[in-house]
Amino acid sequence: MSEYLFHANALGVGGAVMFGGRQSDIPSQAATVLSTGGGRGSARSDGYNDNGVSFSSAETHVAGNEILPGVFQTIAEVQIHNFTVYDQHDFPRLRIGTMYARMTSTRNVDLTEPKFELTLNYDGINVDGNFLDAFVNVELRDAPTFGDVSSILAVPEGAQTITGGLVKGFHPPGDRLMLTSQGCELPIPHVGLARFGEFEFRPGYRRVRMFRLKLQPGGSSGPESLGGDGGFVVAGAVEGNGSPPF
Repeated sequence: MSEYLFHANALGVGGAVMFGGRQSDIPSQAATVLSTGGGRGSARSDGYNDNGVSFSSAETHVAGNEILPGVFQTIAEVQIHNFTVYDQHDFPRLRIGTMYARMTSTRNVDLTEPKFELTLNYDGINVDGNFLDAFVNVELRDAPTFGDVSSILAVPEGAQTITGGLVKGFHPPGDRLMLTSQGCELPIPHVGLARFGEFEFRPGYRRVRMFRLKLQPGGSSGPESLGGDGGFVVAGAVEGNGSPPF
């Protein structure tokens, strides 16, 4: 195997939240880091229920290998089942049946830029009894290189970092023409503001967070609601890149 510096990690769920002026940690669940020498790694967490968050299972996998002479592949994958967010009265406000992401980067050392493949799926999003589908930006999700992403988003020449959202909006199941909200943000009543599919792309590097919740004083519905004092919860994150031979 040629010399190569692998890099990949994946997270199930984690964060830190504030309730009544008291900080509570959500220890990183199903977190995996790939050795810089490649190989494989995995982690799993089952039956978590604390600090306003629960899920039945979270599982992550990472891998790095030389698949052909001078061609290196890195994989980061996460899957979460029955993810639920509660208000301060332990009433479920958001449910997501399944979240799944898989990011693969392939680097040919004879080429200037690696290629990425990304899978991003949400199933069974339910906010206060209302089911929604996430409208994923397929063109952006499937763009293989940093140059392709730059062209799609008309990024100024020379930019080295691109951030944004891979989710364009939310709609009732089966009806993409009826977007109930635009962009990756989704208010969660009495809790806060959720963002779906946030990304950071750089040449040869990508990071995607499937779900990030910002708890807000008063939640998302005003001072009379039950949201926490602050903090963040992240669920389903993948990150990866690779470096040429030393």
